[in-house]
Amino acid sequence: MPRRLPGLAYDLYRIRLWARVRTGPMPQHLAVILDGNRRFVEEHHLASMRDGYAAGARRVRDVLVWSERAGVQAVTLWAMSIDNLGRPEVQIEAMSGVIASELDAVVPGAMRRGWRLRGIGRRDLLPLDLQRTLTRVEAETAANTRLTVQFALGYGGREEIVDALRHWAAAEAVRGLPVEEALESLHPDALTPFLYGGDLPDPDLILRTSGELRLSGFLLWQSVYSEFYFTDVLWPDFREIDFLRALRSYQARRRRFGR
Repeated sequence: MPRRLPGLAYDLYRIRLWARVRTGPMPQHLAVILDGNRRFVEEHHLASMRDGYAAGARRVRDVLVWSERAGVQAVTLWAMSIDNLGRPEVQIEAMSGVIASELDAVVPGAMRRGWRLRGIGRRDLLPLDLQRTLTRVEAETAANTRLTVQFALGYGGREEIVDALRHWAAAEAVRGLPVEEALESLHPDALTPFLYGGDLPDPDLILRTSGELRLSGFLLWQSVYSEFYFTDVLWPDFREIDFLRALRSYQARRRRFGR
């Protein structure tokens, strides 16, 4: 559990952090692994997993507002993995129901603020109600350009690469070529457009909550030059100062991009 600052001290510290991070480079694409909902339920003795997922869902809107304020251009949020879909049915229903409700709740603010919402992952594996909600909010916000928000749902990093290869092989420039000839034309830049969200730059910063020190397959292809930030804070407890501390850490890095 993060140590809580008194109200006035918290506000002064938050203002100080904002003043500091505004002077440094900002990640253009921020990716976040939303982890710790189940532990949050246990630590706060909540009645159900749905309560934990709901607490985490409310945090999403805060992070998007903070990201916009910081000048971030794109945010990818991993909210449901393919592995999550193997959990007990009651947990899947709770998770997908909360995500669908949160997507609907984000839309009015997204329309006011110019956020484009979209999903990435194998959506055909998602519960039908969530699929329909995702399709609807994508259509409603498609013309917005200020901030692109990707919800990774039914997402797996290995599956993304497999899907990208399948789409590349089915593309007009490759389809029908002998295998050896097709493979000669395969290079990283050729595959990138077929990745989920292939029109976005790779994430500059990947953040994971809850103290786990691994990516768990998140954005395997895109994360080759990303900076990582891990925090012990559980996702529903994630505060504005935690967000700003992540930016401060990112700004202290010297990025070499493999050179």
